Amino acid sequence: MKIGIKIALLSFGCFVSMGGAAQTVKLTLLPQPGRIVDIHNEDSSKMILNLIGDSELIENNRARGVTFPLQIDTRRRSHQEMVTSPKKNDASFSFRFNFLEASTESVDKDGNVLPIRDAQSEFIGSTLNAEIGADGEFKSIAIEGKNVTPELKSLLPQIIESLSGSNKSLEGAQVSLGESINQDFSLDMPMPKLQPIKLSGTTTYTLISVNDGIAQFQMKTIFTLGKNPEEVQIEASGSGTGTMEYDVKKQLMRKLLSVTSMKLKIIAGQLQIESDGVMQQTMTQSLKTK
Repeated sequence: MKIGIKIALLSFGCFVSMGGAAQTVKLTLLPQPGRIVDIHNEDSSKMILNLIGDSELIENNRARGVTFPLQIDTRRRSHQEMVTSPKKNDASFSFRFNFLEASTESVDKDGNVLPIRDAQSEFIGSTLNAEIGADGEFKSIAIEGKNVTPELKSLLPQIIESLSGSNKSLEGAQVSLGESINQDFSLDMPMPKLQPIKLSGTTTYTLISVNDGIAQFQMKTIFTLGKNPEEVQIEASGSGTGTMEYDVKKQLMRKLLSVTSMKLKIIAGQLQIESDGVMQQTMTQSLKTK
């Protein structure tokens, strides 16, 4: 989800300046005042998951109709809306993020629906409200909605981190044709019977063209292990590629396409977990009229 929420909220503003033959794009990642941004996300993933050595965990899953090795094919769709007010006298503005629609289906290799919890669907009908200060920081953060539970409220720090945290490394950066800039981020991958596995990553954005007011970036991502408990042996590798398309005049990313692959092997006592997965994501954004 985190990865799904991080990609959904990444919105670059940019401009192109002409200096001789040079073309330069300046990136602004923080939400901008006085806008309504419509966001659609679609992703699909295929993962093979295997558990070895923990008979209790394996039997508990078998009782639920889940056997290993397990092939999981998942398709997700979501629709959000980001609404910001005009700037106030102190240069702050109000921020509202509406969770409008979400659907998820996970099936095994035989097409049987798997009993996997879909956290993003639990946010539907909820609204995240905040004030964004002149410094770009989120303040007075609250989430409301008839289905909001204390557990969902506990996810607020993760949501805010997705909104602004790792993106600050690119704020105000300028890149010319053929040049690249890097964005560092971190994420937690939930694992059965274990603390989440901490991963770090770096995405490199390379400006490959600016034509008719549209800037095209290539993306390359490399994942590395973060700091994890010493008693857990972990092997991990992962990478991703993709493209980003920006409307320079509207200062809005129009489309994002990415493909990510990840392999994990975890040994904790008798428990061994192995996973091998590939995920494809598509995100589109458009401005709406107030």
